[in-house]
Amino acid sequence: MNIPLIPVWMASHVVAAGLGLVGTRILFASRNRSPSKGRILGLVIGLVGGLTALFLFWLALAYMVSTRTWAHMAAGVEPPLFSYHPARLFAKPGHILVYAILIAGAVVMLLPFFWMASTACKPPAETNRVPIKWLPDNPACRENVDLLYEQSPQFNRYLRNSALVTLGRTFGQFVTCSLAAYGFARFRFPGRNIIFALCLALLMVPFQAIMIPEYILIRDLGWLNSFRALIIPGTFSAFALFLLRQAFMQIPLELEEAATIDGANPLQVLWHVTLPLSVPALAAFGVITVQAAWNDFLYPLVVANSQNTRVVTIGIALLQGERRTPWNLLMMGSLVATLPMMLMFLLLQRYFIEGIAMTGVKR
Repeated sequence: MNIPLIPVWMASHVVAAGLGLVGTRILFASRNRSPSKGRILGLVIGLVGGLTALFLFWLALAYMVSTRTWAHMAAGVEPPLFSYHPARLFAKPGHILVYAILIAGAVVMLLPFFWMASTACKPPAETNRVPIKWLPDNPACRENVDLLYEQSPQFNRYLRNSALVTLGRTFGQFVTCSLAAYGFARFRFPGRNIIFALCLALLMVPFQAIMIPEYILIRDLGWLNSFRALIIPGTFSAFALFLLRQAFMQIPLELEEAATIDGANPLQVLWHVTLPLSVPALAAFGVITVQAAWNDFLYPLVVANSQNTRVVTIGIALLQGERRTPWNLLMMGSLVATLPMMLMFLLLQRYFIEGIAMTGVKR
């Protein structure tokens, strides 16, 4: 009997969300500076246990679905609904090794996040204690949040600035790269392959090599310390161009020709036919672009360092003092800044994996 993974997927999200809410509620329900061990256990179960279980489930699901999907794509048939027979999990001895490697990789990837969450809830006296203690004796999550906003009163502004820059860059890249990718995928014109190769060559140029010329250009335009300097130069990406072009080339040309026969122009074909059929690639594009824009540090530091345009990555770096580093505040700020990205990735992970897989298939 097959086990349907869609109900399991929904149940795991509900359980993980419930555990997270319960753990967070237990933690912040009291203002006591010395919570009981029960509250510590509630925090661990709610925040770490739920995310760990969810992440491990998605790793196993990604492996099972990807192996089946590639097999059906090679055979030229549609993969069935997400279901998996329990006897197939260990049908081959190599599967045990694969799952062991996946679990070990998940632990390695989650360990820094667990350490970040643990340090964010430690008082200053426990951050540098040797030997290392993974759970704080006296959790001070609420106190660290209050201290974070006391030392950085504009932290919410930095979050809003990062959100504005991220949305602006993502929308700009969606417009420019989707139009350019459709042109490279569907239109034939002299020098098409050469121009596309030159665009891809931009991926090999590090930002540090063009940082000073770009700064001079921004200065001459009078854009320093403005959102124009943060958003407009980031509205094109060679990687996004390549990703969307590969996705558009997987769409059967007959569908677009049918729309053309019905009287649609190229923009209408792109909007009504090509883009709706490229949702997985667009989700992968969105995850990668949002993460890159949200985590950007060097470029905003160079062109926009005023308080009104400062982004959250710079705001976190400014928490570090000249003679001491408040690790608990740095980790609390990093935790607050990381949560939106983690939530977005968990929600779009299915489409993200499928979109990345599509770019490697040649039609």
